[in-house]
Amino acid sequence: MRFLKKATAVVIVCILTIMNISVYAQSSDENKQNNIYLENRIEYVSIDGFDYKYEYKLDGESNRMITITNNDTGQTDILKLDRESGIIFLNNIAWGTVETIWCEDISSDSFAEGNTRGWENRGHFSHYVTWAMGTAAAVVAGAIAIAIGSIGSAAVIAAMGIGSLGVLAACTSGGTEDDYLYFRQYDAYNWQYKYTWRFVANTGDSYGYYDSMLPLNQM
Repeated sequence: MRFLKKATAVVIVCILTIMNISVYAQSSDENKQNNIYLENRIEYVSIDGFDYKYEYKLDGESNRMITITNNDTGQTDILKLDRESGIIFLNNIAWGTVETIWCEDISSDSFAEGNTRGWENRGHFSHYVTWAMGTAAAVVAGAIAIAIGSIGSAAVIAAMGIGSLGVLAACTSGGTEDDYLYFRQYDAYNWQYKYTWRFVANTGDSYGYYDSMLPLNQM
């Protein structure tokens, strides 16, 4: 895959789903984390004049997988996060790790008809992510996304910028992803989640916080 150190990006997202989005609010906590993978979501991203396709799925052992295809060159890279070991595989080779360093899931039974509120904190999660230095920025975006779980690579690229990701890919071998999950109910039939997150490289450079909104959920 073409190495990207400094570039500009225009993010064009096309979300294709095969499941009703309401599954997100009614499934288990693990399904919330894996929602885009359960949906087999597809995102299209334009990076420095090249068109990339990100495809999300779970394998037979519920491991998150992202297939990254450069549609112009035909180059394909496959990321897989092993849920048991925390190892990230790139094209079937151990390439990085994800270590959970903080996990606070705040459950709530506040969802009820007419119970409209502002944003409520539903959890705080933190992961230490590593990767092989010198990897393409498009792949590093996938590594950060696969660690967070509920947002895609397009959201990571849109928030951080491909230039910053290029610097991370070239000059660092990972860092700490820190995110907060928030929930808001608009009325009896409409609610939404968002992630407020940042990434702190192992060089000490901090990126964020960013707000990544998940699609509006409807019953």
